[in-house]
Amino acid sequence: MKKRCLVVDVDGTKYRWQLFHDWIAGMVQFGFLPKFVLARAEEELQAYRDRQGSFKDFLDVQLEAYQGHARLKGIRVRDAQWVAKQVIAEKGRRVHVFVRELMEHARDLGFMIAFISGSPLEVVEALAAEDDVDIVFGTEHPREGGYYTGGDPKVWAMAKHEALDIIVKEHGVDLSSSIAIGDSEGDIPVLERVAYPICFNPNETLYRAARASSNRWPVVIERKLVYVESWTERKMRKEAFLREILPEELGVALEARLRNLNLIP
Repeated sequence: MKKRCLVVDVDGTKYRWQLFHDWIAGMVQFGFLPKFVLARAEEELQAYRDRQGSFKDFLDVQLEAYQGHARLKGIRVRDAQWVAKQVIAEKGRRVHVFVRELMEHARDLGFMIAFISGSPLEVVEALAAEDDVDIVFGTEHPREGGYYTGGDPKVWAMAKHEALDIIVKEHGVDLSSSIAIGDSEGDIPVLERVAYPICFNPNETLYRAARASSNRWPVVIERKLVYVESWTERKMRKEAFLREILPEELGVALEARLRNLNLIP
């Protein structure tokens, strides 16, 4: 029997911030990576917050800072896993309520839950363990004998279509009844293949793609309240109900829960 799955992007979607950034900060805090790895990224982050730099510049600098020059080489994998657990113990509840509740209600209806993230596998697995996630993809750094080799990582964020193929083949998932949620253009290869795509707090590129899509992907915005948008045939914005963009049973239950939390009118 084919299974239904909810495929979730992590950084900026489930998790309110960038999970890999908090893991790197933890690796620096506990002495496994040098301080300048974080300092350079903080400069770019401040430039982004001051609207003097782009978020992509911050991400590029952050990734190069810890992945470049084989900086993980010689670090024990179990030490990195320990740091990941400390990060999740401290910050793992900093998640978006809509996505948290979507996952919980989907699981109650028998959906499998999958994470596909660009953050290191160690910290994605630590977060997934808190949520009973069934399938986890995170950036895989080569290892040998319990230590990182410093080799080039497998970055699943750049191959989400490939991860989705594995989910279908190895777990018997039916995409024609599955859901995906993401916040950036990197999630498009997943969103365009499922029956129920959700663009969550999308960046400009994904927002434009949602509007341009032949299926007019719905948009969910979470601020102090949760707003749901869809599109008319002329691609004009309109308010929508969750029951219209999700399997009806799930949408109705999720609407009731969010209303109880005073997140939707």
